[in-house]
Amino acid sequence: KEAVRLNGGTHAALGLGAGVVAASTMQPELPTIFLVTAGVVSALIPDLDEEKSMIYNYTMKKVDLRMRRPLVGLIGIVLLFFSALELSHGFLLAGAYFLGVSIFRHRTFSHSLLGLVMMTGFAHEVNPDLTAAVFLGYLSHLLADSLTIQGIPWLWPYPRRYRMARIQTGSLSDHMIGLVALFLALAGWASL
Repeated sequence: KEAVRLNGGTHAALGLGAGVVAASTMQPELPTIFLVTAGVVSALIPDLDEEKSMIYNYTMKKVDLRMRRPLVGLIGIVLLFFSALELSHGFLLAGAYFLGVSIFRHRTFSHSLLGLVMMTGFAHEVNPDLTAAVFLGYLSHLLADSLTIQGIPWLWPYPRRYRMARIQTGSLSDHMIGLVALFLALAGWASL
């Protein structure tokens, strides 16, 4: 059985920071832990299009690698069904997002402004207090992946990939960014 990579620590640390920033700049009714959790989860969500990602390891560890995308697609279809029953924009956005993630390859749809808008809109429909944390968490993922050699297609379906640097995923530079982000996030959280 192939080992599961746990690339995603830097994204999680950046998401933690996003949640802390959202909690410190707003007057939310939700407890800080909800915003911090929303920041971390939304920073990991774009990698639902990569079967070996950290988010899959924590949510579907026992699901065969080949079945993970089909399962995400099924979740999308179920959410779209509920959106028709409930006339819910939130279910519609989440359903379309999960279905898109199951169809399109890694670093395409989910690594674009379209994915960012869909997840942020879904969060706003769930609870407006989550909007900033989800937006900042997801955006942190896109910005971090824009620093990598591969870059991302911000304007997908336009295929051009944009990058701001050439950092190798899993390199010392990647890990240092993650450690600095974690330190700053925890320091910020402690000062709330």
